[in-house]
Amino acid sequence: MTVAVVGKNSFLARSVQERLGENGWLYLSHQEALSDPSWTARATCVINFAFPPHFKKEQYREAEDIDLKLARMIADAPVHYIMASSRLVYGQRPANFRINETQPLDPKTPYARNKLVTEANLHSALPSDRLTILRLANIFGHELNRPLFFGRMLSSLKESGKIAFDMSAKSQRDFFAVWHLADALAVIARRPQPGTFNLGSGIGTPCGDIARWVIEGYGSGTLEVYNDTLADQFWFDLSLARRAWPSLPVITQDIIRADCIDCGQWLRSSGG
Repeated sequence: MTVAVVGKNSFLARSVQERLGENGWLYLSHQEALSDPSWTARATCVINFAFPPHFKKEQYREAEDIDLKLARMIADAPVHYIMASSRLVYGQRPANFRINETQPLDPKTPYARNKLVTEANLHSALPSDRLTILRLANIFGHELNRPLFFGRMLSSLKESGKIAFDMSAKSQRDFFAVWHLADALAVIARRPQPGTFNLGSGIGTPCGDIARWVIEGYGSGTLEVYNDTLADQFWFDLSLARRAWPSLPVITQDIIRADCIDCGQWLRSSGG
């Protein structure tokens, strides 16, 4: 089994490679993958982490959709495609904040809308039995300066000795360490199942706990909260994914705490 991972310089791909080693997998930049199709003759599965930067802020442009280009390259080959999509495609959360795959889709940002358009285009480009879409929760890890919630939190702690929230520290979200994502992908790529699946920890963790655990690992720092409004709460129902892959990692609050402490320790010892 040869798994081709595209987007080798991304945080997710680099973290997967660090966790799994070479593992017989092939790591490619999207330029390498698109310019030389020879990898398609060896691959049984492709996982793509690459997307054009403008997707975060601008309108969808098919000519720049890396997922769609890759899908068209393997359309006539016996290769299974795994897309890394986002929980943001759901938009509005249900009343109990627990999201399953039947939740109505209501993307609120350009990035979320572009991911959803890509999902639809992949369904058109590939046979349904060769497409897996993974809607990822809040993936975190050793990510200083990454411009997302966890990366900004690490950067603030490193630079100012504090983490500042403009929301309630009680706001709960689904956090999933990138090394557990790597373990999950090893399971999924070994026996890919078609369909759309949520992938995360499956539990809601208060963001204040996340911050305090990182500070605990770092050894110093404070959490300052300037707004007591609950914001952007969600956690995933993983029932569908667990039926497809029973050996997926099982994550608990204790594991998330240990992962956050690890990130704080990394920040103290080698995080810039």
